[in-house]
Amino acid sequence: MSTWDRLKEYPNQHFAVVKARKLRCNACSEVLSDKKSSFERHTKSKKHEKSLADTEKNKSDQLSIKECPQKRAKRENASGSTLPSDIQLYRYELVESALSGGVALSKVDATRLFLEKYGHRLTSSAHLSELIPAVLDKEKETLKEQLKVTKEASVIFDGTARLGEALAI
Repeated sequence: MSTWDRLKEYPNQHFAVVKARKLRCNACSEVLSDKKSSFERHTKSKKHEKSLADTEKNKSDQLSIKECPQKRAKRENASGSTLPSDIQLYRYELVESALSGGVALSKVDATRLFLEKYGHRLTSSAHLSELIPAVLDKEKETLKEQLKVTKEASVIFDGTARLGEALAI
């Protein structure tokens, strides 16, 4: 049986084809062979069931994240707006992770082959940088929601010119 047929045999299990005769469980981050026994054992495992439950739980967060690039794409007719939503989400989360970790997007180009090996297609850091406004919009929305439930807040701004500027809320 082909890898694609095996994929169709187990719908809604978050499997993806990564290599010829290899499938990846995106929920568990494991690469499986295309043998039926391997699939049956994996889909019945507690780890897979827990990972599927966690994936469903995070689905609402992902839907709100997917809306950010889509809003921007409608406003600006941005590049990448015609890609499937899962690839858009992957790229958005990559940019968000890099920015929150203080990693320059130009460093993504050096790790591109590795990131594509276990995920979706990427593009150059120049195109990924176009997602920064969408990440900023999402961060602003998150801050607004957090500040609605907070009675008191302090805003601290450090305008140090030598090392950069910092804003802490």
